[in-house]
Amino acid sequence: MLQTGVGLIEVLVALLILAIGLLGIAGLQTAAVQTNYLAYQYTMAARLAENLAENMRANRVGLLNNDYTLAFGAEPADPGSDCGAASADCSPAELAAWQLADWYGMLASPEEAYENAAVSLAEALPSARGSVTCAAPCTDRSLRVITVYWDAERAGVSGDGCDPDDPDDLQCLRLGVNP
Repeated sequence: MLQTGVGLIEVLVALLILAIGLLGIAGLQTAAVQTNYLAYQYTMAARLAENLAENMRANRVGLLNNDYTLAFGAEPADPGSDCGAASADCSPAELAAWQLADWYGMLASPEEAYENAAVSLAEALPSARGSVTCAAPCTDRSLRVITVYWDAERAGVSGDGCDPDDPDDLQCLRLGVNP
């Protein structure tokens, strides 16, 4: 007895297996794009934190006087003078205030573009905020911690912590600066 239609069933089964494989590959591609974007966000946050850390190291007197301290959610004080001008004669405290305000402006301003970045910082790090803390008791040898917070998922989270298991917390990058 001759069986007809067996080839068609084999082709349909092969197509089904191929379709399932392609769906798996598409899922992996989506996960790879999301992970790559998170890595980009961490890179931008690291560049920002390192920028401030280098400024802090260059202004050791301001660092040791805790002029760079900034609480989470607080905005830095108005520096009062433009220490970025070539002719500026600023004290270490004024320089620290100006650098901290400039750094915070890079975090908060949607218009601000960071050196050669394809997108603005506000697009790369949505709802970005920062803090600079010193372990208590804060001494000349205490570690200063720069933290950059952002809403990695663009979900409008409003937390103030860095717990990856808490869906209301922000994504964070911390960088320690030894005086």
